[in-house]
Amino acid sequence: MNKKFCSGIVTLALLSMVIGILLAGCGKVVKSGDSREVSVEDTSTYSLPLPQPPSSLDANRRMEFIARHFWDSMDWQDTLRLNSDRFMGESMANYGSVLLSVEESKRGAMVVGMVNSLSSNQKALETVSDYAYKYFYYPGAPQYDAELYLLFVNPLLAQTDLNEAERVRLESRKIEILKNRKGRRAADFNFIDTDGKNRRFSSLFPDAEIRILMLYDPECNVCDEAVRLMSKEGDFSNAVKEHRVGVIAVNAYGQPQGGKAQRKAGMPSDWIVGYSPEGEIEEKEIYIIRATPTIYILNKEGTVIEKEITLDRLAEIVG
Repeated sequence: MNKKFCSGIVTLALLSMVIGILLAGCGKVVKSGDSREVSVEDTSTYSLPLPQPPSSLDANRRMEFIARHFWDSMDWQDTLRLNSDRFMGESMANYGSVLLSVEESKRGAMVVGMVNSLSSNQKALETVSDYAYKYFYYPGAPQYDAELYLLFVNPLLAQTDLNEAERVRLESRKIEILKNRKGRRAADFNFIDTDGKNRRFSSLFPDAEIRILMLYDPECNVCDEAVRLMSKEGDFSNAVKEHRVGVIAVNAYGQPQGGKAQRKAGMPSDWIVGYSPEGEIEEKEIYIIRATPTIYILNKEGTVIEKEITLDRLAEIVG
């Protein structure tokens, strides 16, 4: 398989994003009459200033320092900042990018430390929970990453000051993330193909290095764009034609008339296309479908490499 194409599947290019963050400007804060720092400028135009790591640290340790101390200058009693969508949004987006630039095994402890520092501050806890969801887990989120979002979910659930409604939402999202999770074997299922045959997902493309599962809705316009991206000529298309990559597209909601599956316009003949009988995939939550298309990437062993990828990520993969 083309090396450029392979690396696009298993890595995420963060270098330019991190460099952009390191060069970003800082908001200004002044002292108020009491001991708290309160923003007096329009905080909607700023994000938190990045911590300045000691020059003696190497590049990796510098990013770890920034991630560990990212929120140090934040006054969590400052309601002006907490209520500023632009400020909190940009700060959370930058924090996510910094976290992704450090070693994966170290990220969890960093987030736990930040969340634990907000104990007894219900407003701050709810704000962090809200923006982590908006930026890392909401369908179409700018930095969608379920595993990154999960780093926030676990310590937030441990907070006794979190309100019950938010706790229920977090519990539900945790269940969603853990189902067909990255690094685990994907759930198997039956479907009906375009010849009217009953097929088993796990038996398809046994020799392919990569399998892509697209769960779609026939009426979904975004699904049309996903089809266009994966069917255009290039390294990806050639890999599909040579069966080094297998694409399985399944209408997760069933087909009222039954019989043979209908191939959605633009779907190449190299793809295996079908529908879930009586919409079992969605109805029985074999896979959680939060938005369509829901796209999974699996390796040869059927292990999930990436799940619920965005169209932007799909565009990176197909080149």
